[in-house]
Amino acid sequence: MPIPFEGGCRCGAVRYVCSEKPKTVVNCHCGDCQQIAGSAFITGVLVPEGSVTVNGELKSYKVLEQVGT
Repeated sequence: MPIPFEGGCRCGAVRYVCSEKPKTVVNCHCGDCQQIAGSAFITGVLVPEGSVTVNGELKSYKVLEQVGT
């Protein structure tokens, strides 16, 4: 992977640039990640703190209850 690497959301509202090599890449198969992705897993890239610059307005949400419990 060439360093720096960059990406963002599909609509282009949020973009990021990472200036360092990832520490690790993981796949999460938990129920929350499956629901968020609409898939079997989500791939996460862990990078050194301070190595990412983000442009755009970030948003988040909380899972209030587990579906089917």
